[in-house]
Amino acid sequence: MAPAAQDQAEAIVLRVVIGLDAKTAGLVLGKGPGAVRTAAYRGLRTLARKIRTPPPSW
Repeated sequence: MAPAAQDQAEAIVLRVVIGLDAKTAGLVLGKGPGAVRTAAYRGLRTLARKIRTPPPSW
């Protein structure tokens, strides 16, 4: 997994699954709240794109 994808996955788990606010998640990750919000947003956007993409028809 790429480092950016790993950061995004961690931000999603802390923000969406566990329900931490951005400030608390930032303390856990050693990042600022804005970086956590951005990582979670980008990760969720990427995940949504992957879910919407139909599988290849072989």
